[in-house]
Amino acid sequence: MYALAALAVCVGTAWLIFGNSDDNWMVQHAIYLNESMSQAPSNASVFTRFTLVTFPALIFSPFAEELLYRGCMISGFSKTWGVPVALCIKAFAFALVHLTHYGLNPVQPSLIAVWLPSMFFVALVLGWIVLKSNSIWVAFLSHRFFNFRMNGLVFLFLPDLVCV
Repeated sequence: MYALAALAVCVGTAWLIFGNSDDNWMVQHAIYLNESMSQAPSNASVFTRFTLVTFPALIFSPFAEELLYRGCMISGFSKTWGVPVALCIKAFAFALVHLTHYGLNPVQPSLIAVWLPSMFFVALVLGWIVLKSNSIWVAFLSHRFFNFRMNGLVFLFLPDLVCV
């Protein structure tokens, strides 16, 4: 539920500020998904296209990112600097790594200005989930839910950009 709220805040902010312009990170995500589907048969169904780009986002990145950011970094940094500082360090690292997705190629300062805080916020929410649940697996499932819904929103609201 918290992952859905984080997604709503991030997507709502991007659409409120940028609308459907290229500075909206959801538009950039739709373009990226379209490029990822370039090898899909042209007659592939919407479900097939969605599955092709969503399945990897449900397995690989949530698993690796939760182990690194919410597993290793929270526990390691908490011992040295305390939980609040550890949450901020790992949230900042998570946000910086996610800049490789959108805003850097080409450099788009206005997109970065929304994308970076959005990913920082998502990382804080996922960290909070780990702390409250005392389980990295709850954050893993929440991260998967976030990615699934993000791709779903692209297919729902930006179908022209994902060749649906």
